[in-house]
Amino acid sequence: IYYPVNKTRLYPDYMSNRRNLEVIREYLAESPRIDSIVIFSYASPEGPYDFNKKLAQGRGATAKQYILSLLPEGRELADSLIHLRPEAENWEGLREEVFLNYHQDDRTEVLAILDSTLTDAEKKIALQQLNGRRPWRYIIQHIVPKLRYATWISVWAPILPVTAVQDPRSSVATHAMAV
Repeated sequence: IYYPVNKTRLYPDYMSNRRNLEVIREYLAESPRIDSIVIFSYASPEGPYDFNKKLAQGRGATAKQYILSLLPEGRELADSLIHLRPEAENWEGLREEVFLNYHQDDRTEVLAILDSTLTDAEKKIALQQLNGRRPWRYIIQHIVPKLRYATWISVWAPILPVTAVQDPRSSVATHAMAV
């Protein structure tokens, strides 16, 4: 689920959300037993860290409420089984998007900053100061919107019939008698 800059509210018509939300609805309707869900939520690295942390937390909470609202009637998933994993600044996503989709002349310099041992705050400053801010402006306009999202992983637990479970002691005992 993608989010506009500085927003935690869900916008169905933003980017590819309409289709993504439909996929979530279909998955929940067709999954007979979901054991748990982990929601990873992110903010992009352009704002202040503390504000980004709150955005990531809010985006995760919004995604959680949306998922809970979609559970089919008669199916429940305890609130405690949906775990939030907010990440204030999506630096891994930025690095991946730059590698895949940034084809400007200074690509090597941008990747060198992202791959450096600088702190995240230092990387942000270095990117903002590189080549008259041109790479940073491009990143903000074309790449950063893809970094503001919440995604989820569910653990689906199939229900096994009791007869399919074999007592491991019985095969050991049989094998021991045959020796």
